Amino acid sequence: SAEGGGGGGSEEGQTVAVTVSLLRKDFRQLQPRTLGPIHLFVAACFADLMAPDDLVRTLLRLSAGLAASTLIYAPITFAGQTFMSPSSPREGAIPSDEEVMSIYHGCLQHQQGHFLNPPALIDSFSRHGVPLLAQGPSHWHIPPPPPFNADTGEKLTAMVGGEGKDG
Repeated sequence: SAEGGGGGGSEEGQTVAVTVSLLRKDFRQLQPRTLGPIHLFVAACFADLMAPDDLVRTLLRLSAGLAASTLIYAPITFAGQTFMSPSSPREGAIPSDEEVMSIYHGCLQHQQGHFLNPPALIDSFSRHGVPLLAQGPSHWHIPPPPPFNADTGEKLTAMVGGEGKDG
């Protein structure tokens, strides 16, 4: 919750009191009104961990209904679109990048229980009367490393915890 000096902006001397709740519990098992009135719910790396209807119903139950001004910010809601570019092909027993990413996404969904369908989440909020302010894909682009060679492989191995030349 937030209380402030009126007027908004960042006027010198203005104070804003903010209460932040960090709960280390199963979100679905919290009792109604545990969180009190919700003004901002930050679900970074969270919204894809629950079935969309479960997430929305739990939020509504915990807050006994979201206030009209409640903002739900759900960045990094993974949609299973990770890919390598350029993609390395299969080489003998070594799978291609596409195969690895497919296995990774399958593991997220089937073993970890992730929900990789943001449109289903948006639809669930809409069906429960929660308006959507904005949505869109990430503009992240992580460029590939320089052309792969033995030295690059050694450095990458060292970076992810292997021994490598420098480790």
